[in-house]
Amino acid sequence: KSFDGLRVETYAEGDERGDYDEHSVQMLWGGDIGDLDVVVAGQFRSNSRLGWDERPLLANSGLTISSNSPGNWYVPNRDADGNYTGTESRKVDPACGKRQDRDEFLTNQVASPYGMELGGSCYFEFGDTRSYREPTDNNKLYTNMTWEVDDALTLSAQAYRARQVQLSYTSTSNPGNSRIGELGQIRGELPGNPFMATNSAGQQLYGIDANGDGVPDRGSVDLNNDGLMDYLISGTANNGIALHEDVRPRTLRPLNKTNTVPTGHSYDYDNLAEYLDVVSRVSFQADFDVPFIDGWEGMAAWTQSDSMLQIMSNQNYDIEAMKKGLACDVVNDRDACYNPFFVTDPSNLTS
Repeated sequence: KSFDGLRVETYAEGDERGDYDEHSVQMLWGGDIGDLDVVVAGQFRSNSRLGWDERPLLANSGLTISSNSPGNWYVPNRDADGNYTGTESRKVDPACGKRQDRDEFLTNQVASPYGMELGGSCYFEFGDTRSYREPTDNNKLYTNMTWEVDDALTLSAQAYRARQVQLSYTSTSNPGNSRIGELGQIRGELPGNPFMATNSAGQQLYGIDANGDGVPDRGSVDLNNDGLMDYLISGTANNGIALHEDVRPRTLRPLNKTNTVPTGHSYDYDNLAEYLDVVSRVSFQADFDVPFIDGWEGMAAWTQSDSMLQIMSNQNYDIEAMKKGLACDVVNDRDACYNPFFVTDPSNLTS
């Protein structure tokens, strides 16, 4: 507990590229203040972020992609007349990128925002969102004071406090498949729906818009039992009312790197989470000779410890809000719509 003098140590490291640095300072002082024997120590350590995209060769030596970008879909099949066959096909978002077009990692740049198609699924590039070292600050303080009142009594006090703050980087959202069945069929008229309705020959199908509101009219039958009344079909002649398919999500990542940057994310779609961990302890102790009993020694002590952990995570989403956005009024409240697809037209961004 006792120390006389002052000791200061420092440590620093970095690299010639200047994209990572770590430094720390440790101090220890001990001495007498009146009748008190005092020891004070502290450490202050900090490191910057080292992202995967700052070490692209190392990052690409491992796995940096995950399924669902933003989703894979069940799309109904139609016959030569444009009628439903009762079957469906598994398809990726038509805007999904090609494997050969996959982007190289560039620092603080969005990599492969449209993902890449592999084996019938569209994969999400998460390597540009992760860190080898998260930016972290550590502070530790310690003090001990001892007062020898006399030969029979010694009083001491001790305090300690440690605080760590870390900013964590990760992908926009995890793929969430356990509840996507609750979303039901995604309407063809939803802004951003990229799945065009075609007959078995690949010809575009067109609908009817009797009231001129821009939304294709639906009939009173649901031949494919998807929970939505089927669109009325006028044929393959272009009348300006091109039909999009009602589709069902097979897998889904609620947030992708082409939509509006969500709150709590960096400009390049890194999902930021803050961690604060604080631990403290205060102790008081009295060491004394027991009165009236020769040779006996006693001790009385009191200690209080506190711990606080705060976590702010944004890798969560509200499925009820998703349902509400998918059920939006596309004519009168288009801005309230949620677009679960890749965004190729800025007018289809989710507000």
